Amino acid sequence: MIHIRKSELIECVQLSKLIPEFENPYPLTEYKMRCSQVAHLSLIADFEKQPAGFKIGYDRFNDGSFYSWMGGVRVEYRRNGIAKDLADNQENWAKENGYKSIKLNLTHWKKSV
Repeated sequence: MIHIRKSELIECVQLSKLIPEFENPYPLTEYKMRCSQVAHLSLIADFEKQPAGFKIGYDRFNDGSFYSWMGGVRVEYRRNGIAKDLADNQENWAKENGYKSIKLNLTHWKKSV
């Protein structure tokens, strides 16, 4: 069972260190710099009561869009719908908070083959 909850930035940083695609994960200071002065949302997905993934977004452009900046799912929890649930939750939150679109960052994503 997947449970999505709001979280503190530090918990997302800790999870990012467990995701192999993030070869050099951002430190907490980067997360705070991006999120401290603007509306933001940090989410954790728990799978069977274990932190399995995260997603963070914030109002980067101040143009009615919500920027989906960073997220990932631990390898051992993939293919359980966690990333989709995180994205759906973020989208619903953005709609409820008046955002008209979501912009994505794909520059740090690397798929292992």
